[in-house]
Amino acid sequence: MTQDVSPRHQAIDQACIAGSDVRAMGNGYGQFHWEHEKGWTFVQSTPLGEIRMSHLAFKGVDRFYNVGEVVNACGSTGAYSTGPHVHIEAPASIFKQVYGM
Repeated sequence: MTQDVSPRHQAIDQACIAGSDVRAMGNGYGQFHWEHEKGWTFVQSTPLGEIRMSHLAFKGVDRFYNVGEVVNACGSTGAYSTGPHVHIEAPASIFKQVYGM
């Protein structure tokens, strides 16, 4: 993890190797869109809340994804990216489940 949750950064940044798999953190319908600052972003609606993953490598396919399923690849898209990583915004319960936070 390259950056943790803080008052100024309501997400975590997970370093990764460019092109490596990025997997769904929940079960639910996911959609992709472009944001100038965060690049290709995947937004998934899950029973535990909304999960957003940004700086992805490309626009993926909008559809239902199961936890652990590959949704995209690690990238460095968007104006705010400083190198290959995934910017993850999610409810605290999901961070606790995945990262033990």
